[in-house]
Amino acid sequence: GSLDQANEIVEKGHYIGVGPQLFSNMKVLNYLKDIPIENILLETDDQKLSINKIFEEYCRLFDKNKRESLKKLNRNF
Repeated sequence: GSLDQANEIVEKGHYIGVGPQLFSNMKVLNYLKDIPIENILLETDDQKLSINKIFEEYCRLFDKNKRESLKKLNRNF
């Protein structure tokens, strides 16, 4: 989706699902950095990627503290 769609989802208190696109979708990466972690759910989309690999990539790409991010993402789940 677009940044406008993502912002609308967040404004309504919903979550944005993030998964394998972290490895390939530059459009998503450009606006995902502005989405609060409180509105993020990590997912695998039944891909061969593990949720741990997606978590590691999310933290690396957005320079997130792993311990704090894990707490917040688990709370979202």
